[in-house]
Amino acid sequence: ITEAGAGTLVFTGPDKKSPQLDKLVIELKEAAEPQPEEYTVTVNTQGEGTATAEPTTATAGTTVTLTQQAAEGWHFVEWQSETVTVTDNTFVMPEGNVTVTAVFEKDETPEPGDVNKTLLEKTVKYADTLSTEGVTDTAKKAFEDALANAKTVLADADATQDEVNAAWNQLLEGIWGLGLTQGDKELLNLTIERAEDMMANADKYMPDHWQDLVDALDAAKKVAEDGDAMQEDVDKAAGDLLNAILAQRYKADKSILEGLLAEAETVDTTGASEVAVATFRTALATARAVMADATLSEDDQAKVDDAVAALSAAMDGLTAGGAPETTDKPEASEKPESTDKPQATEKPAEKPAQTGDSAQLMLYVAALGAAVVALSTATVVRKRRGN
Repeated sequence: ITEAGAGTLVFTGPDKKSPQLDKLVIELKEAAEPQPEEYTVTVNTQGEGTATAEPTTATAGTTVTLTQQAAEGWHFVEWQSETVTVTDNTFVMPEGNVTVTAVFEKDETPEPGDVNKTLLEKTVKYADTLSTEGVTDTAKKAFEDALANAKTVLADADATQDEVNAAWNQLLEGIWGLGLTQGDKELLNLTIERAEDMMANADKYMPDHWQDLVDALDAAKKVAEDGDAMQEDVDKAAGDLLNAILAQRYKADKSILEGLLAEAETVDTTGASEVAVATFRTALATARAVMADATLSEDDQAKVDDAVAALSAAMDGLTAGGAPETTDKPEASEKPESTDKPQATEKPAEKPAQTGDSAQLMLYVAALGAAVVALSTATVVRKRRGN
């Protein structure tokens, strides 16, 4: 029995010895697993090129992948086979050997007389009349490279029509790109100069928003140096920097208070009344606290002036009613002008500008606003010539 399955065995004994009882021993053995048959893939080429199959031998049902490479001047057309259908460079191995052929065809090379360079020639002539002034660096380079390539193709007697067409399309793109103009950076540069002046006097300004100015100035400088920055980029950088400038505040002016404190520290209270001494000490403590307060800006100048007035009045109170002549404290009339009470409490006629130069800064604001309005209504119109 060589095949699996149910079956019947018939044994016939010798006639002469019948009937008789024979003992039969039947031994069953497992048959070896049959091995699938492998088939061969043969790859041929028609024309100039190479082709391969992977794998080159396979059992039925295996997916075979084909690859091809056309030689220079040739191109691949199709796979041909009498036994299989190739789809996306693959096929399924049938039960049997397979032969496939990669078909290549030679590229068509037009005769030099068939190449038409008229459009390219006219476009090059037009491009030579264009200006790249004010154009972004990237757009300018693209235009100049395209124009140089177009002139090279024009001069090439062996140039194909495809090369001519490609050069013409590239030149058109370069011409259209000339509409990408750089933004006007005049106001941006003025604002940068103003911010740099402030940087040189950083100790005069409050620290609250100082880092905003540092960051905005750094960003503005990068835009100013960017040859591809458009007007919207320039306007944003200038606006951000101007806002950072306007956010700054001068520190409160404590020069008068500083001088008065130096004098108050040497005052002799001998002979003064207890009330006058207490008032003086309170005013002195307040003045010291105000002097040490680094958070006071020009907006808090009144607080500094009040401390000056209070301390000056308290010092005058020490001698009110007549202090002994032995005291070392000078008469009120002998005080330096900087400590004279009326002067200490006198405030400037006009409050300092937020950044120390109101008139100039407002000119920046007005000029920047006018420029933005003007630029928003301006449009660069470039003619695109087609042939």
